[in-house]
Formats: sequence, structure tokens, C-alpha cells
Amino acid sequence: MISVGAVIAVLVGTLVLVGAIDSRRTQDAAPQSDPNQQPAPSAPTPTPTPSTPAQPPSSQEADAPRAAAPATPFPSDDKGFIHSSARCEDTQAAYAIGRTNGSLVVICGEPTGRYEYLGVRLSDAALLRTQAETDAERGFFAQRGSVVYAVSAAELRVTAGSTVIKQEPMVEYREVAR
Repeated sequence: MISVGAVIAVLVGTLVLVGAIDSRRTQDAAPQSDPNQQPAPSAPTPTPTPSTPAQPPSSQEADAPRAAAPATPFPSDDKGFIHSSARCEDTQAAYAIGRTNGSLVVICGEPTGRYEYLGVRLSDAALLRTQAETDAERGFFAQRGSVVYAVSAAELRVTAGSTVIKQEPMVEYREVAR
């Protein structure tokens, strides 16, 4: 019969051996330093700049042309957004195409004069497709139940009665046909 002391000695010896092998493996995996290689330069430490309160732009700044918008990650054509549910069907033409930071919107039109609203929420790609109407002064609007979706060159505004549910400024908007 094996004594308890012998079992403990075997276990301790095994643990020491495993630790030595693991230590050796870690040392072998560590990158070898080249004594002739210079250390990598460190990034310069940014110097804090004093913050100043935002000033309204001067008249020259306000009148200056803005820099071109970065390339859009949502390419579009005359049917709407490419590779998206916000895209008109073959028999339809896109009348307006808009993008906010949270949504893609396309107003499609039939040859019969009927309009359709296609809105895609970017956070989950949910699509809303419903009948739309045009308002010559403000753009287009669609209604689903008590919720109204108003699309203009300035914004996508979603309301229920007098309550504004969502108001997203347009990042990109163009009217294709009218």
C-alpha cells in the first residue's frame, strides 16, 4: 500500500515538472531581441490645448463653401439604395432618396401617380413600406396607423399626433424625378 506522503511527493514533483515545461515553452515563444536593433520610437505625448467655448461662425466662415462630404457607405442610383431594401421595384421610379445617420428613405412613384414610402432603420435593417403622398411645400409624407413619416430635404420627422417620435437631419438628399 502506498503511503499518503508518497502520493503527495509524486503530485508535488509532477506540478514542478509541468511548471518547468510551461516556463520553458513561454520563454521559447517570447520574441528574441536583436542587440543591434534600436527600440521602437514611442508616440509623442499630446500636449493639451486650452479649450475655448464654441463661437458662432463669422460671416466669412458661414459663406465659405463646405468641404465635400466623405464617400457614402450607401451608394444609390435612380431606384434607391443599392443592396438595400430601400429600393424601388422595377415598375417604379425613385422620386426622392434620403439618408440620415439612422435611416435610409426612398420615395418611389408609379406611372399611375401613386407614391410609396420605403424606410430602412439602419440599426436593425427593419423596413417600413407604406403608401405616401406629396406635399409641394414640404416634401413627402406617409402614414402608418397614427404615425406620420415626413420626408424633406432637411429631415426625416416621425410623429404621432403632436408628439415627435424621431427627428433626424438629412445627411444626404436628392430628388430624382418630380
